Amino acid sequence: MASWLERIFAALIPLICLLVYLALPYYAILIPLTSYFIAKQYGSDFVADYALKFFDVLVSALIIISLVALLEFALVIATGDGQLPLPAISVGSLTMITGMLALLYSFVMSIIFMLFPLMGSELKIPVSLRVFEILRGRRKNIPSTIP
Repeated sequence: MASWLERIFAALIPLICLLVYLALPYYAILIPLTSYFIAKQYGSDFVADYALKFFDVLVSALIIISLVALLEFALVIATGDGQLPLPAISVGSLTMITGMLALLYSFVMSIIFMLFPLMGSELKIPVSLRVFEILRGRRKNIPSTIP
């Protein structure tokens, strides 16, 4: 069971990330990552797990936006070669709409990540690729070869 101090620190990570996003949007993704390493150094697994899960949410949103932008780029090339202009695709609105949805998703997940640690319960993330959780799980299971 996590202490109240750990719960408050875990709830502050998304809040600090949102505040940093307002001033410096490109550096906001570094807040959960640095929080993860700081929490691991001080032995707070509860805060480290929530920081890693929040980082996974942000990275998943960025990956989804990148994939949609790549898809739209391919569609623009295909429609340009076929002499068949599609106004919704050629203007770039698909990427813009996906970006706005990903920003809304990140904001809603930030609110959720502020509330769940205070209750001390486990959080299952609906739209997350869980890239870093999987990598961390594999790293824990690798046996040490150092004698």
